[in-house]
Order: sequence, then C-alpha cells, then structure tokens
Amino acid sequence: HLYCIPEDQQYKFEIFDSFGDGICCNWGLGRYRLKLKGEVVASGAEFGSSEVATFGKCPPCTGDLIDIVVWTHNWPGDTAWTLKNQGIGEIKASVLAGDYTEGNSKKSHSYCFTEDDQKYEYEITDEFEDGICCFEGDGRYQVSLNGVIVSSGGEFGSSETSTFGSSTKAKSRKDMNDKGLFR
Repeated sequence: HLYCIPEDQQYKFEIFDSFGDGICCNWGLGRYRLKLKGEVVASGAEFGSSEVATFGKCPPCTGDLIDIVVWTHNWPGDTAWTLKNQGIGEIKASVLAGDYTEGNSKKSHSYCFTEDDQKYEYEITDEFEDGICCFEGDGRYQVSLNGVIVSSGGEFGSSETSTFGSSTKAKSRKDMNDKGLFR
C-alpha cells in the first residue's frame, strides 16, 4: 500500500500476529518492509505476537516538553497514571489500569504542550497498593520537564503524586550545567 503522510511528524507502526509466531517462517515466508521517502525505516518477519517501529521526526517543541517513562513490574495492569494541569485540573495525558499489558518492560511517552509555563501534577497509582517496586519486580518511573528530571520513584503504596513546573519555564539541564548547577 502507498500512503502520503506529512514529513514533519513522528509515526508509530505496529504489526500484530494473533497466533504469536510472526509472519515467517513456520507457515510461509511472509515479511514486511516500511519505507519513508524511499528509505527502509522498518522491516521484519520473525517477531512473535507484535513488533513496533517508530519513525519520522517531530517538529521541535516550542512549549513544555514532558517525557514520562514507566518500567513496569510483574503486574503491569495494576499501574495507572495521570498528568494534569494543576491550575485548572485538566487531564493532559493518562494511562488507565489495564492499559499496560507487558510486564517488566519500558513504556515511554512524550508530550509537547504549547501552553508552556504551566504547573503540572503527575500521579501514579497501583491497584494492589504495593507500588511498582520492589516486592513484585523492579518497576520504576521517571518524569522530565524540558529535559530535567522532576520526579522519579517506584516504592510507594497505592499512589504517589508530584508537582512541577511553574509560571517560570523550567531551565534545561544544559542551561543549568552552563551556570554550574549540575556537575
């Protein structure tokens, strides 16, 4: 299939196999190849039940760039989180309990909010109320605002909440290094 897509975007391609053995080799010689502007950006055949490829390039973020990384524990379906604009309580992003299905894996999320200089609230919850580390695996999370880690952890009970950002835009780690604040 041929699709015309904007070049200044980032895309996620995911292929699924319901039997869980990829598309090659026990039951045929299937394969896939994904090209962008004539260049192969993803290809494969042997992958189990699914495979993901991210390609393309996002335009630079001109507001607040928030990166959330969650390393799941043995029971990923227990984990949920929300990211809110604290000033008005608006949910900006979330993952519901049950959304994560693969245990002991890394889940990365990036968001660019054009209304920069906001105060945010990140809350991570665990339905079993034992956090995501260390009783049932080595889960953890990390939240960054404009390249600066503003919250991290994993050992908590039912939930953990952190607030970050303000009416003054967070400085980048590079800016802080230039001023001698990080070594």
